[in-house]
Amino acid sequence: IDTAQYYGPGVVNELISDALRPFPSDLAIVSKVAVRRAPDGAVTPFDEPYQLRQGIEDNLATLGIGRLAAVNLRVVDQTAPPGRRFDAQVAELVNARAEGLVDGIGLSNVTRGHLLRALDHIEIVCVQNLFNLADQRSLDVLGECVRRDIAFVPFCPLGWPRGVRNQI
Repeated sequence: IDTAQYYGPGVVNELISDALRPFPSDLAIVSKVAVRRAPDGAVTPFDEPYQLRQGIEDNLATLGIGRLAAVNLRVVDQTAPPGRRFDAQVAELVNARAEGLVDGIGLSNVTRGHLLRALDHIEIVCVQNLFNLADQRSLDVLGECVRRDIAFVPFCPLGWPRGVRNQI
């Protein structure tokens, strides 16, 4: 199941928990961190390393579980080249994995450069990027994932619903 604390916010995770509890032992729940909802509903960055940790903990609490199969770092500004800030974000997810909060680390909304930079430090289990017939800007990321046997999960595979693009 793909989810995120900011979906709703929190409501989607609670619905998943209510609907599926007790969770089957083979159920994999993957979430995203690095954004949250403002009081007006807008999606805002929440991507300082300590905030990423808080995002993981918030997901675990609303889902009512102790560990995520994977957590995706959602890159807020895809145009910013990966650098020390990105490395610090990835390092925080590595810490969360070492502490047993997540099994795997993924990326979302990234460029091929982000993916390659992260792979210099850790194994990436999945990438979730915008990809559909009308928008294939992530084709190079998809190709890299195929070459490296990394799961690629397109979001909005049928395109953006009207009026939703700026809300996600």
